[in-house]
Parts: sequence; C-alpha cells; structure tokens
Amino acid sequence: MYELKLAEWSARLHVTEGLIGEMDIKIEENSTESDLETIEELLNLPRTTWGLWQEIKPVTSEMKRLHQK
Repeated sequence: MYELKLAEWSARLHVTEGLIGEMDIKIEENSTESDLETIEELLNLPRTTWGLWQEIKPVTSEMKRLHQK
C-alpha cells in the first residue's frame, strides 16, 4: 500500500512541477513582451525633462526646508 501511495505522490509531484515550469516560461515571455512595450512607450514620450524638473524643483526645495526643521 505504501509503495502505491509513494508512486502516486511522485507522479502528482512530477505533474505539478511540469505545470509550474510551463507557467514560469509563460510569465517570462509575457514579462519580456510587456517590458519591451513599456520601453517603447517611454522612448516615444516627448522629452520634457527640463520642464518636469522645473515643476519638481519647488517641491524638492520645500521638502528639504521642512526636513531641516
């Protein structure tokens, strides 16, 4: 009886490990595609670094001032 249960558990474990491996591969594939899409979207954005810095600069200065108190 023990040997039968052990064989059953081993078979189930093998199937489970196979499914997990397949899911990992699919996740990695989707992750890569998603990352590429995100990078392309970011590269296509207008370059407004200076404008963004001008908006952030006052907030950063205020945070520094409050932190020093």
